[in-house]
Amino acid sequence: MSNNLKKITKVLIVGSGYMATEYAKVLTGLNIAYEVVGRGISNCKKIEKKFLVKVHSGGIEHFLSNNILSEYSHVINTVNVNFLNQTTQSLINAGAKKILLEKPGDLTISGLKKISDLSNKNHAEVLIAYNRRFYSSIQNLKKLVKKDGGITGVHFEFTEWIHTINPEDYDNESLAKWVIANSSHVIDTVFYLIGKPKNISSNISGEAQIPWHPSASIFYGSGETEKNIPFTYHANWLSAGRWAIRVLTKKGAYYLEPLEILQKQDIGTTIIEKIDLDYSFDEKYKPGLYQQVYNFINNNFEDFCTIESQLIKTKNIYNQIANY
Repeated sequence: MSNNLKKITKVLIVGSGYMATEYAKVLTGLNIAYEVVGRGISNCKKIEKKFLVKVHSGGIEHFLSNNILSEYSHVINTVNVNFLNQTTQSLINAGAKKILLEKPGDLTISGLKKISDLSNKNHAEVLIAYNRRFYSSIQNLKKLVKKDGGITGVHFEFTEWIHTINPEDYDNESLAKWVIANSSHVIDTVFYLIGKPKNISSNISGEAQIPWHPSASIFYGSGETEKNIPFTYHANWLSAGRWAIRVLTKKGAYYLEPLEILQKQDIGTTIIEKIDLDYSFDEKYKPGLYQQVYNFINNNFEDFCTIESQLIKTKNIYNQIANY
């Protein structure tokens, strides 16, 4: 991979939790100068000790009152979901022009619209960090289906293992909109591959079966994209299952189950074989993160979900599928 990072001055990571640490690993691996701003002193000290970088504690507002943001060419916002919106607005108002915003950006249409309007007003690029778009499996799948003549259909599943989710670990709003907060990783990847839906028929059942997610627990439906590619989906959070995507072409079926690994079944066989790919970056770092960060700091935004796109998808896809 060519290294084309001459225009980078310094990257700022906002947040000091798990995702901040994962981004720090990547930036360290890329040998890019960066600093971290966090709120919790304990987490800040851990990052400072582990990566030997400058870490500012006290939170983003305290940081912005004492620092000039123009010193940083790119900002990565990794704070908790319920603080993503306000933190992003503060960054834009302080002059940030390129922001990688952890998914989902905001759980509401009104919140996403505020970020979108503010970014347009200030000529800032705000991109949602859906790292699964950058899996080796996904990027190579895009090339393979093109050779096959294109995608002819997709089926996907976004079953959540609710028995592993401790409601005490998350805020109530994130839990009540878990399809947006978490399952959207799968849904976003699907429509990244096949384009926007021009129609979608969504069905739900199992309302109030999960106390923290009362809108539904079983989701199923179908539709067709603007590229005339049909799709179906089914996710039952009260049963067994997993995140999975099956992509059909005229030459066979590709399986992403798990999403990190690409497998193929040729027409006329029942054998499903793993495709030999270079998974090294996805094995060394959190899957998809290296390629995502590399593209972001190189200002190669083609494969990213923009804040405007996230606003549209939340309104027309996520809310509809999940009965929000």
